Amino acid sequence: SIHFIDKLETPVMKDIIEGFLKFQSDAFPKRADLFKNLANQQNPRTLFISCSDSSLVPELVTQHEPGGALCYS
Repeated sequence: SIHFIDKLETPVMKDIIEGFLKFQSDAFPKRADLFKNLANQQNPRTLFISCSDSSLVPELVTQHEPGGALCYS
């Protein structure tokens, strides 16, 4: 709908889309093997439960690679 398209044109949505595209072009190719393996199997060894706002990035503060921890906030 038109309303949805208007929402995509906000500065916040543009930032999200640009971040996704940057991940796709820069970060993903560098770690393609990791993401390919995660697509086929995930076996996190840790469950990290937190009650926090968006300033806490569980994988960052626990120093886990993608797929290394199941994070629930």
